[in-house]
Amino acid sequence: MKRIITAILAIMLFATAVPSVSAAAHTYEDLQKLYDEVANYIFRAEKTLQVVLTDDEDEFCSVPVLAAKKTLLSQNYTDADVNNAYNGLDDALSMLILIVQRNGQLTSQKTLNLIAALSTRILDDNYYSLIDAETGDIIRAKAKRVNDLIKDHSSVSEADFATEIQDFYTVMYDAAKFKITVCNDYFSTIVFTDVNRDAWFYDAVNYVYNNGLFKGTSDTTFEPYSIMTRAMFITVLSRFAYADLEGYETSFADVPADEYYYAPVGWAEGCGILDWINGDAFEPNEPITREEMVTCMYNYAKFIKFDSSDYDMSMADMITDMDEAGEFSESALRWAFSVGVISGYGNGEIKPKGTATRAEVAQVYINLQTVLGVA
Repeated sequence: MKRIITAILAIMLFATAVPSVSAAAHTYEDLQKLYDEVANYIFRAEKTLQVVLTDDEDEFCSVPVLAAKKTLLSQNYTDADVNNAYNGLDDALSMLILIVQRNGQLTSQKTLNLIAALSTRILDDNYYSLIDAETGDIIRAKAKRVNDLIKDHSSVSEADFATEIQDFYTVMYDAAKFKITVCNDYFSTIVFTDVNRDAWFYDAVNYVYNNGLFKGTSDTTFEPYSIMTRAMFITVLSRFAYADLEGYETSFADVPADEYYYAPVGWAEGCGILDWINGDAFEPNEPITREEMVTCMYNYAKFIKFDSSDYDMSMADMITDMDEAGEFSESALRWAFSVGVISGYGNGEIKPKGTATRAEVAQVYINLQTVLGVA
């Protein structure tokens, strides 16, 4: 089932006793009404969408739908949240309508009427405010010409008219996609109902999700407080490294070849990232400790020949609980603290034996990206 259809099926009813957002261009009630309109359209067009909607379009258009749903269910939405959710949802609906029409006859009267109506909906003042003035003038002129031709195209051949309509269809599709991108950039991780915009880890989750390092635990949840396992961590590290996993195998007896983490573990083992493990057991489902996590990152930095000479390693003298660390991790912990991959918990504590949540690991990856200077 398409993701956007699943998102709509997940919820249809909202509490109605919610105050309007007075300062927004659109109110909460406006958003709720539009969500119902989108839901009804998707239900009516479900069979067609299952066929014509590409996976990329499905993923793309589902973000405004999920963002609107979260905003409607949230107790802490802002005026900007409501307005951006409304605009994104409206543009997603316009794009879905265009997608449903594209395999049909664009010059049929019914489709021409839709194109004329959508042109004012998509190419609105908000759109023109987002593009440069010169491009805006060109598109305005094209929109006027096409809408005039829709009323009367006797002055051009049927072939030229069809070309004009197809070109204008592309303009509207691209405009709707551009506007949805603005919405998606604003909401970023709002697809996750358990990641609030004011959470300390919001930016970190935004980074790891949008860069493909982490996936959600479902379409709508991230589980920021869940503990990170060894298997999860090594998989994320392989994504961070853009590792080519082809051909990698592992000698660990407890890493089955059919598990998602088999190749990432093989890559990490082959690159020396797991040289701290003794024996033939990886223990993939065990929570990764902070010292194990840092040691993997330290070994990765060495693997890519990262130069740490500009950093003051004496900063690590501030660590007050290094005696709790295993001998294998001391150099890594000193490095990570000195270069800023980890910052500790105050009073010099770094808790080497402590576990790490998905949100904490997300933040550490932002720190690592900053230190290593990689995209």
